[in-house]
Amino acid sequence: MLEKNEAKKVLAWSDGKIFTVKAVTNRQNDGIYARNAGDFSKSSRRHLRHQKSSSLMVWAAVAFDSSKSLLIFIEAGVKVNGEVYVEMLDEKVLPSGKKTFGDRYIFTQDWVPDHTSRLTKKSCQEHFSGFGDKKIWPPITPDISPMDFPIWSILESNVSASPYSNVSDLKKALLSSWVKLNQEAVGRS
Repeated sequence: MLEKNEAKKVLAWSDGKIFTVKAVTNRQNDGIYARNAGDFSKSSRRHLRHQKSSSLMVWAAVAFDSSKSLLIFIEAGVKVNGEVYVEMLDEKVLPSGKKTFGDRYIFTQDWVPDHTSRLTKKSCQEHFSGFGDKKIWPPITPDISPMDFPIWSILESNVSASPYSNVSDLKKALLSSWVKLNQEAVGRS
């Protein structure tokens, strides 16, 4: 439960997602309507799969008052563990959070291992007012966190329809899409 002075604060949901430079296709929703198989070429029946496509991990947060953080990019090849996550919190999330949400937010995250390390919990308790124990965190479920379903889905549909030649172009597209993500869409999530 929130204490009285915490009740006026805004809950900010945070999450990370990996985006790839290759276009994302959903084979279940990509169909061809024809009277017979001869009406379309064999090549149109295939989906190319790219293994080990270049990718980019992105972190962001949104709050119930429709505000949103800056996008934070995690460099390719970095394995996010408790130590790396705390470094990201200290160097990027805290400044972004203070700029976006001020001191009026309660920071939440899901239960992935780098969030549950002792180092991470200690750092969060020191830096985030109202940061609670894992017992009050939401489980890993897209039904609860607005980041998991609506926000990342909107970004992915805007960005992943086309392939990019490199991670830098993907980063630009993500930033552009994030800026265009309006408060109404964030609020509805």
